[in-house]
Amino acid sequence: MQKLLVIDDDESVRKLLRFRLKNSYEIIESGSPEEALALTLERKPDAILLDLMMPKYSGFEVCQTISSLSFTQHIPIIIVSGESSASYKDFCESLGAKDFMQKPVDFDLLEKKLSKLIDGS
Repeated sequence: MQKLLVIDDDESVRKLLRFRLKNSYEIIESGSPEEALALTLERKPDAILLDLMMPKYSGFEVCQTISSLSFTQHIPIIIVSGESSASYKDFCESLGAKDFMQKPVDFDLLEKKLSKLIDGS
């Protein structure tokens, strides 16, 4: 089963994503950006769902870090944020994100995007 890393400081969002995606993916989750970077290197997920607004380190910093490391730059990152996609989509893509989704999440669309990014289908 393909691995999906969910990085969001809101536990309820992580639980919802886990519940909705657990039949299709092995879910790894973290509310801590620092722990998430370690998990990315250790577990090598097939894709990452990343929130932007978190304490200490923002999703922007996490995205840029993951996208710049040779070991992790191939992992597709989808930003899942409560922020307006119009405001941040282009900037996030310049940092290495492959896509941007606004909360509340359209799970049918998210699964299609994940399938396209991971499987190329």
